[in-house]
Amino acid sequence: IPLCVLTHSTLTYSDCGFGDGGEGICILCEEGKFSTETGVAPCRRCTQCRLLNRPEEAACSSTTDALCGRCLPGSVIPLTSA
Repeated sequence: IPLCVLTHSTLTYSDCGFGDGGEGICILCEEGKFSTETGVAPCRRCTQCRLLNRPEEAACSSTTDALCGRCLPGSVIPLTSA
C-alpha cells in the first residue's frame, strides 16, 4: 500500500499519486522526522538545534521542523565570503 504523509489533524485516506486509482493510507511521520506536505515524498529528519549550538525554540512535530534560536553564548556564526 503506498503511503503518504498526513498534515491534517485527522487521519484521512487520499490518492498518493501513483496513477493506479488506488487509495493510500496517510500516516504521521515517525518521531524525529517531519513533512510539510502530503504526497509520496519521504519524511525529513528534524533539525537538531543542539548540534548547531542553538537553543530549541519550538520542538519538531510530524508536520513542522524544529525552530532553533540564536547561537548559544560562546558560539559564533562562521563568516562566509561573498
